[in-house]
Amino acid sequence: RFLHEYASSYGQAPLPVLLGSTRTFLSMVSTCCISPAPTACFLKEKLERKTLSLLTLMSNRACSRFTAYGMDKLTLSYLTSLAQKMPGASFEDLFPLAEDAAEVFSQCCDSVAEDCVQKKLSEHTAKACGALSARDERFADCCKGKNLLQNYFCISSLPPAPAPKLPEAQKPTEGQLCGEEGARHAKRYLYELARRHTSIPAAFLGKLYDASEKVRGECCSAKDTPACLGSKRLLMGEELPPFLEKANQLCGQYAQLNFLDFKKRLRESLVQRMPQASPELLGRLVEQRAEFASTCCPSNSPPLYCAAKV
Repeated sequence: RFLHEYASSYGQAPLPVLLGSTRTFLSMVSTCCISPAPTACFLKEKLERKTLSLLTLMSNRACSRFTAYGMDKLTLSYLTSLAQKMPGASFEDLFPLAEDAAEVFSQCCDSVAEDCVQKKLSEHTAKACGALSARDERFADCCKGKNLLQNYFCISSLPPAPAPKLPEAQKPTEGQLCGEEGARHAKRYLYELARRHTSIPAAFLGKLYDASEKVRGECCSAKDTPACLGSKRLLMGEELPPFLEKANQLCGQYAQLNFLDFKKRLRESLVQRMPQASPELLGRLVEQRAEFASTCCPSNSPPLYCAAKV
């Protein structure tokens, strides 16, 4: 019964992780139910199960994204998340780590090897800490612990850093976008956008990547590639900056304000933009945006649901 409930709650966690957690739960119950001090026993055993509980949570979240995104977009998701947490780091520093993280879950989400996630995620965390600790105090603090899985959870839970003042991101050239490494150049551009707009949720950046892949598919094989790319660039040049600014502002305010103040700020901005709107319409729009922000601004947002909501 416990395994049934647990597997229902963590539907994408790898089977060995679920079984391992179930075994330790049953062991805890059999030990503590005959203990003379069951409350203290359960508390002690739960603290000892903390790493396994975190492993279940993290692997369920990552494998859900792997199922929804596939390897390519999962790499992008890790890349942009790292860029927002550490906007001063270079693409060359972060891209190998994003590829490595995606590779861990591509190998382990369907694996029946008992320690696949624990072993490979620990190895990945050691690489990330080795590469980034000296560059960022927050990463260094997360990497101080002896338990690598708890260090990984700490890193993944870091909020975005303030965006540095940087010049406008350079768009990929025709040769870069349509060359052999076109997808890599598209990811580099989104890395640049992510570090300039550190509050933009993953669902927005994923939508932009989908759009760039569609453009590459349409224009790189067109008879007049420069004209095709030129028309798309013009459209993106008009639509992209306000789109990014709105998303960045919405999620930035959601992160900074308590929920009631956030909704109040939303209503005030809508009243300014739509002075003739009825109270009923304003109420619906506030609730719609607040629901989107509370679901899709956090880093652990549901990927397919939020992609549809964008």
